[in-house]
Amino acid sequence: MSQSIAVIGGGLGGLGCAALLAASGHRVTLMERNDWLGGKCRRVLHRGVVIDTGPAMLTFPRLLETFNRRWESLAGRRAEPLELIKLKGIGHYCRDDMTRELPLEPYDAGYEAWSDYASRYRGLSTILGDLLVTDPTSRSAIGPAMKMLCALGGSFSMSTWLKRARIRDAALRDIIELQALNAGGNPSQVPSLFGALLAALAVDGVFVPRGGMYNLVLHLASLLREAGGEVRTGYRVTRIRERVVSGPCGDEQFDVVVSGVDPTLTAQLTGSEQTATADLPLSCSVFAMFGSVQPAISAQRPIHQVFMPQQSAPFFSQLARGVLPESTMVFCHNYPVGHPVNPDPHHAVMAFLLTIPSGPFAAAELRAFADRQCRRVAALMGLASVSPSEDPFKELWIDTPMTVDPHYYGEFGHPSGAIYGHLVEPMASGPFHPVRHRHELPWLWQVGAGVHPGGGIPGTLGGAMIVSDKVLRALRSRSSATADNTCRPL
Repeated sequence: MSQSIAVIGGGLGGLGCAALLAASGHRVTLMERNDWLGGKCRRVLHRGVVIDTGPAMLTFPRLLETFNRRWESLAGRRAEPLELIKLKGIGHYCRDDMTRELPLEPYDAGYEAWSDYASRYRGLSTILGDLLVTDPTSRSAIGPAMKMLCALGGSFSMSTWLKRARIRDAALRDIIELQALNAGGNPSQVPSLFGALLAALAVDGVFVPRGGMYNLVLHLASLLREAGGEVRTGYRVTRIRERVVSGPCGDEQFDVVVSGVDPTLTAQLTGSEQTATADLPLSCSVFAMFGSVQPAISAQRPIHQVFMPQQSAPFFSQLARGVLPESTMVFCHNYPVGHPVNPDPHHAVMAFLLTIPSGPFAAAELRAFADRQCRRVAALMGLASVSPSEDPFKELWIDTPMTVDPHYYGEFGHPSGAIYGHLVEPMASGPFHPVRHRHELPWLWQVGAGVHPGGGIPGTLGGAMIVSDKVLRALRSRSSATADNTCRPL
């Protein structure tokens, strides 16, 4: 029997969950308060340049294939495929004393340590892919979870795993340690599986949809609409009570509500108590710059580059204390003119994402911080030196870049601008996490990066599959119970 379902929030989690629920034949209405879909994965036009903000690469591509197959099985028809472009390598890392492009080749410094590390943990690629789409409370999660834990030496936290893993090359160890930021925290706050992440990525590779990351959003939205779902953008939900969703169209009754917004915002909308994670640390955030750059410089740079902090220990310590780091990690995403993953057909585009703690910072403080970090990055890129009074990227930018800070993400994510919201203990993360998909209200479910520990596109899409399956089973169970009561003799 078809049921009415409201999905609040049009980020990747909300879109994915809504598309699967609509494909199963239910009446789905997705409500997004912004004028765009995708949440942190957004496409903007800045000074005539098309720019994708948010996630810059897609990992574990098998997960998207699984999502599409599940949609096809529910909808009973073929899903239009999303073309993915595999990028060369999995990352270009540098700091003042070294440069490494992974995976390392036999003639590279540190190759023996890399080869040992990759061979030990590359088998986790399949296990992690399975766990991402498996309900952590189900019996089917026990086997792969135990295999993963055994492969990681029984360590729950990444910091414990690093002590036991004995990575022989210091530079490689520093690169691996930085993978903790993929979960938004420092090594003591995130699960050990992030230590094996680079080995898993070396097996699968990293990808970007042809035409840019935002095409993933367009793909999910297309599947939702094709399945008959209704999409409302610019629709601000103000209250959710007893299956009644209040917004610009007044009060509307639904059988089920799925919240795709941060759990903190869900609590505000429902008048519920804050979740137990409210007192735990927040994941990190970023100060970012996006804009068009000189094509000749763009053509010489890697597609994805990581400028590492000079020392990891002070960097992670300052992040944990909420202090702007003296030397931070900077992601540089570069899209040359004509590259198949560049969303703009006429401009070379670069994005610089400077890792910072979540929370408010004074504008002047952020500007001074960004200036220091950009001068260091400009030197590592080999750009001409400039005077202290000039923009360190004067040689690079063609026009004034667009900047975003935690406030930008706070407008439609966690109020403090945290990328993934609150962190949980490592032994309650990943496949071991306590289920937060089901809200304390029996008719309300939760999905999104703030719910599935580790966040990111794999966790978000995997969570969408887990939650949609749970909702569908609950609806089938309810329909069966209703039928039994109807047929029961008086």
